[in-house]
Amino acid sequence: MYGPNEIAKARLELLRHTNMIGYAIDVYKELNGTDETPAEFKGREEGINRQYEDFKDSKLYECMESCLESDSIPTLSDDDLKEFSLTREDMDKSYSLAQFIMNCGDYELALNLISFYIQQIPATTSGDLFHDRMLNLLWGRLTCESLMSLDDGMTTLKELEDALANIEKVASAAQVLQERSWLVHYGLFLLSGMKNGEDFFVRTFFRKESVWQLNSSVDISPRSSSTLPGCFATSWSCL
Repeated sequence: MYGPNEIAKARLELLRHTNMIGYAIDVYKELNGTDETPAEFKGREEGINRQYEDFKDSKLYECMESCLESDSIPTLSDDDLKEFSLTREDMDKSYSLAQFIMNCGDYELALNLISFYIQQIPATTSGDLFHDRMLNLLWGRLTCESLMSLDDGMTTLKELEDALANIEKVASAAQVLQERSWLVHYGLFLLSGMKNGEDFFVRTFFRKESVWQLNSSVDISPRSSSTLPGCFATSWSCL
C-alpha cells in the first residue's frame, strides 16, 4: 500500500507534464504545507491561462458555439467562414488548440472543438489516413468521451475500428498492431461503465473480421487478455 504523500507526489509528477497547472499548484501546496506558488508554475500558469482565454474570446470559438447550437454540426463553406472573419487556415488551428485544451483538463470543450473540426476537414483516402489528422482526431474524441463517461464513446470506437480496417493493407503491420491494441484497451475501459458493456465488447471484438486484433493485443500487452474471460462469463447473450 502507498501512503497519501507518495500518492500525492506521483500525482504531482504526472501533472507537471500537463496544462492543469491550477490543479498541480493545489497538490504542491497541500503536499508541502505552504501557500506559496512555486516559481516553476507561475510563468506557465500565466501563459496557459492567457492562451485559454484568448481562445474563448476568438472568432473560432464564436463560430464553433454557433454551429453547436444546430441539431447537427454543419460543414461550413468559405463564404460561411467569411461571416465569422475566418479562413481555412484559422480552422486548422482547431487541431492544436483541441490538444492544448484537452491537456488543460477541459474535456467537454476539447470534445466540442474536435467534433466541430471533424466536420470541417475533407474526407481522407485510405492511403494517407495514418498521415492525416482524422485518425488522431478520432482518438482525441474517444479519449474525451471516455474520461467524461459518455456512451458516445462506443460510436467513436466503431468509427476507429472501421478506419483501421480501411488502411490495414497500406499501413505498416507494426503501426496497425499498435493502433488495434489501443483499440482493445479503450474497449475494455469503456465497457466498465456501460450497461451491457461486456456483451457489446464481445460482439464487437470477436467477430470473424476483427478477432485477430485481440490476438495482436495479447502479443503486445498480455495483461489486457486477463479481463477477457470475465467478458465471456458475464455476456449471457453470447452463450
